[in-house]
Amino acid sequence: MYSIYIKGTDKTDLYKVGSLSISKGADNRSSCSLSLLTTAAYCDVIGQDLQVKDGSDVIFGGVIKTASISKLEPGTGSSVKLRLDITSNGYGDIPARRTTTAVFTNKTAGDIVTYMVNEVLNYAGANDQIGTGTINDGATLAEYAAVCKTVKDILDELADASGYKWYIDDNRDLHFVEEDTVTDAAHDIAEGGAFTDYELESLESSLDNYRNKQFVKGGAGEDGNNIQIVVEDSTEISARQTSEGSDYSSGIYGNVIDDSNITNETTATNAAENALKKYGVAPATLTFTSFTNDWVSGTKLKVNLPTFGISSDEYYLIEEVSIRDTDGVNLQSTVTATRRKSSDFSTQRSENYIDYFSKLVKKSSSGTTVSGSADVAPFAATATNAASVSVTTSEVTAATLDLTLTSRSRIVISFSCEITISGGAANLTALTYIDAVTQTYQPTLYCASEQTYVLSYVDYKDAMASGDYTVAVKLLTDANGGNISIGHARLVVQVYPQAVPYLANPTGFTATVNGSSEIDLAWTNPTASTFTEVKLYQYSSSLEAHDRAWCETNATLIYNNTGTSYNDTGLSAETAYYYKLFAVHTVDGTDYYSVGITQSGTTEEYVGLSYPGSLIHFNGENDSTTFTDVSTKAWTAVGTAKLSTAQKKFGTASFLSNSSSSYIYTPSNEDYEFSSGDFSIDFWVRPTSDIYNDNTWHVFVSQYFDTNNRWFIGNFSSSLYFYWVISGVTVQVITTIQMLANNWYHIAIERYGNELIVYTNGQIQQTLDVTGKNFPQYSAPLTVGARYTGSTIDRAFDGYIDELRIMKGTAAWTDTTFTPPTTEYST
Repeated sequence: MYSIYIKGTDKTDLYKVGSLSISKGADNRSSCSLSLLTTAAYCDVIGQDLQVKDGSDVIFGGVIKTASISKLEPGTGSSVKLRLDITSNGYGDIPARRTTTAVFTNKTAGDIVTYMVNEVLNYAGANDQIGTGTINDGATLAEYAAVCKTVKDILDELADASGYKWYIDDNRDLHFVEEDTVTDAAHDIAEGGAFTDYELESLESSLDNYRNKQFVKGGAGEDGNNIQIVVEDSTEISARQTSEGSDYSSGIYGNVIDDSNITNETTATNAAENALKKYGVAPATLTFTSFTNDWVSGTKLKVNLPTFGISSDEYYLIEEVSIRDTDGVNLQSTVTATRRKSSDFSTQRSENYIDYFSKLVKKSSSGTTVSGSADVAPFAATATNAASVSVTTSEVTAATLDLTLTSRSRIVISFSCEITISGGAANLTALTYIDAVTQTYQPTLYCASEQTYVLSYVDYKDAMASGDYTVAVKLLTDANGGNISIGHARLVVQVYPQAVPYLANPTGFTATVNGSSEIDLAWTNPTASTFTEVKLYQYSSSLEAHDRAWCETNATLIYNNTGTSYNDTGLSAETAYYYKLFAVHTVDGTDYYSVGITQSGTTEEYVGLSYPGSLIHFNGENDSTTFTDVSTKAWTAVGTAKLSTAQKKFGTASFLSNSSSSYIYTPSNEDYEFSSGDFSIDFWVRPTSDIYNDNTWHVFVSQYFDTNNRWFIGNFSSSLYFYWVISGVTVQVITTIQMLANNWYHIAIERYGNELIVYTNGQIQQTLDVTGKNFPQYSAPLTVGARYTGSTIDRAFDGYIDELRIMKGTAAWTDTTFTPPTTEYST
């Protein structure tokens, strides 16, 4: 049996049967309405305490907010029957009618809430009888000024700063707790379960607000650029695609949160993940009735109803409980609950969307100190020194303040103190210091003897980088003879975040896959005067959603300089590589980073060479000394040997041999033991000067064991040589050629059966019968660009070499004229 109490007195006998209605929301918003049948003798109830009890349990408590009177019978006088319709919104309005003024230093939000309960709401002689429920710490505040504010406004501000909620329950206890605090519902709704007092009214499903991929676009981060993040639930995407059919749907439901209050990646990720908690399952709304009335809004309800297609446990948030009188004896609850994820349960009301994300942003400060923070502008930090300080001709400190800036900021420094002088006049000078460095000298203040003054000034400094600082004011006097002392010094520093100038990204970022082990990256740098360099990061998964700070910790920095290209080599075959490129801008001596742009590429399958030998494309970055052989043989650069992008026949570069001591080499290998079988060697050369009549050797490819065992392909004056000495026996082919500066020539040698053939630019120039000749492997390095005898380097070629191919066991052209290649060789 239920009962109605007003101001502690049972008024159930006045209650109009069937008029009671109670509504409770998941955000602890409650309301109650009912009617009393009374007379003029009892109708002044506005502002009085109202409680509705089910047996001994209080199911609603609040203050009567409205009372409407209507006549039930004709006539006049105090005995006429009246109907009194009353409403209440709970106890939440009590803090709105109490005001206070107080200043708190280095206190948690929970400390301040407790003070509001004990010293304001329950102040002796003005006691609203509010009890202390669960009050958690929340954010730590260096200074909080509650000047001429209502207690409700104070509680709202503290809750916002902490990502918390506050409410007063039906027993008048005030709670200050995390927004996502959740407990289990009093009962489960399950077919065949222990609890059976329920009647299902409806189960509705909808895709409104559903998402499985959440984008967050925030405000300016530490680098001055907008925060961007994306979080997806791949399991949920797959489940939606399976349900909807892969032929009809991708399963992706994306959503964007655009909130300028989000200023770092951690908060953005938190917002995205919590959004997926709340909206990451296809919405369903369950409504049922029950004559059991201990249902509590905001609790977690377990549901298992196979008849309705819920054959495994699902979890719902009870969003609203409505209690009504059915017959004057019994109360019936109507419960509305919405489906949530079982593992990541959210307590937020479905319709409270905007407020929800606002609180998520604030929650990042929960449990942290925001002293000196530039997150809130302006933030004022204050230091006082009430002690008397004697000022001398040496600097003395009047006040000092430690300050932490979390972003680029302007600080405004205000100082004041009382001055007393005796024994003669004197001049007083004030100095502002930041980290022991003098910032300004204030105008000298002349102080007449036996007077009292107030010194007050304001100073400022722009474009201060994030970090820890010490601000101090020091005073000194001249030697005129007056004695100066100060007292009640007060130093105030206000912090105003300053936006960093626009930080331009690099543009035109491309990633070109170059075989199985290389991706060539190129871009255009910003033209802004603040630009200093780029930073290029590599990672194993997408970097689109990650900022520079995350990349610095988790990804690999592979390039930082002012160039516009980078060749990422030595990669694994058939592997995806992801890149993010940031521009570094130096502003006021501090480095800031652009938001960054991304690229990716997947290396090709490594198939190796289809023949023993070597294939070098000579591709790569300008001045690189890395020479990649498709066969994976290692080549080493000697002297000034390097790649050059100034000239190339194919690809991105060629080998530049430009001094008498530069060449590349690889150790002896059985792939170069041609024996009596077919083989082919070809390459392109481009001399930097005419070499057809200079009486100088220019060796292109060579292997030298000793005088009696060696071979080379080279040029002398107007002759091209293939020269091989086998155990002292010379095998050579010589043909005429005139090589002019800055022209490409294709040189090719092959053994086809018993013939040795020399080609230039695809034309057969000479042949030689080599029946019975075996071309051995020498235990000496194979060199390109010069000859190395084991002790000296000679016969160097001055020019460019490209696309070197050595094929053991294959005659590429079979003694036939051919058209030289127009693209790089495949494997």
